[in-house]
Amino acid sequence: MRFGVKIFMSTLLIVLLSLCVGGTAMIALSFTKSVAAEEELVQKDNRMIRAEITALVRNYNRSMYSNEQEVLSSIINTLEQNWKAENKQYRIQDEKGIAIAENMTDVDFAPLDIAKANRLSYKIYKSNGLYFVQAAVRMELNDLTVTIENRNEITSIYLERDAQIKLFLKIMLFVGALGAVLNFILSCWITKPIADLTDASKAIAEGNMKIRVSTKSDDEFGILANHFNSMADALEEKIDELYDAARRQENFVGSFAHEIKTPLTSIIGYADLLRSRKLEEEISFEAANYIFQEGKRLESLSIKLLELMVEEKLEMEAGRVPLRQLVEGALEALSISLREKGITVQLEVEEFIIKADKDLMKSVIINVLDNARKAVDSKGIIKINGEVLGEDVVLTISDNGRGIAKEDLDKITEAFYMADKSRARSEGGAGLGLAICTRIMQMHNGEMAFESELGKGTKVTLSWKGVDL
Repeated sequence: MRFGVKIFMSTLLIVLLSLCVGGTAMIALSFTKSVAAEEELVQKDNRMIRAEITALVRNYNRSMYSNEQEVLSSIINTLEQNWKAENKQYRIQDEKGIAIAENMTDVDFAPLDIAKANRLSYKIYKSNGLYFVQAAVRMELNDLTVTIENRNEITSIYLERDAQIKLFLKIMLFVGALGAVLNFILSCWITKPIADLTDASKAIAEGNMKIRVSTKSDDEFGILANHFNSMADALEEKIDELYDAARRQENFVGSFAHEIKTPLTSIIGYADLLRSRKLEEEISFEAANYIFQEGKRLESLSIKLLELMVEEKLEMEAGRVPLRQLVEGALEALSISLREKGITVQLEVEEFIIKADKDLMKSVIINVLDNARKAVDSKGIIKINGEVLGEDVVLTISDNGRGIAKEDLDKITEAFYMADKSRARSEGGAGLGLAICTRIMQMHNGEMAFESELGKGTKVTLSWKGVDL
């Protein structure tokens, strides 16, 4: 059963039960009070009849009558005129059960237990479709014993109760129907956020990561919706990362296959040429030299791939390293290639100390400088500047080379990605350098940032937490 239906049914049942209990209690209370009032009235009338008879019997002149029976009959005859005028229903009997006086309808009196003298008894009974409350008492008058009975019809009270019950049922049906409509609307309104969350979660399960739920309310449902949206944002981000990782993986595999296939094809071709025919010495040397160069290229590629795969598993030997010493060592390693292109290096780095693995960090600086060398033309300029910004030591390496397009700038740290593939391969690159550098900087809790503009050059910024500033 849906949650909204549960709320609707439970609330409707509670309302109807409350109405039923409350209405029944009010009708019963009103009926009980009315019946109690009639019971009190019939007892009061019985006491008045007894009091009137007793008073006249004591003071009546008996000289005119031969016995007490005649006295009693004369007294009752006198009182009956008033009783009948008041529409009282009564019956007075002697000890033998013979009626001395009576005024009653076609319905007979009900039998009552009146064994003890002067003890009033009363009861409610139904006869011929009519309801009565009756009182009776047995009393001694000198040497006579009489029974006095009186009653009041209370059928109107029962009819009024039945009418109230019918009216209450009509009101309850109307209020129940109105309450059901309002309760249905309220249940839909209360459970709408749950329905929205259900639809949204189903849509996400089916692959729609863009769907979100409304968060207009500040109640628990609003808080839940906010948390759901945060979860959906995080999930979408993770899915995008997975898609991006899968794309990079596909690009990696494709690029790796291409990088391996090209030199292998050349090696196989030249090797087949050397073994299948006798060549001139110069041609044989060129073929063997090409095989050697492509073999060295494959060796370099395999080493870099191995570094890229195991870099995060290596334990760094971090220590205090002078930054200027690292830069000078990298420039010395590249000095021949820099001189061949006539590149000018402008170095402005003081003796800042950083905490790093010397060999790994030297590899990073060599890679960045070598990329700058490949990017500039003959007689280009590479500027190296070291400074302190806040608590960080920052090294910037900028060139006046070709620059990198904006659409390529965010991808240059991906394995095998090269913005200018033809020029990069002619310079001996494979697109793995910056990917490895990024991993090394992450291992050092450092950062690597790039700024570039086509035709104006590139600036690479490396930053570390300083040790001794």
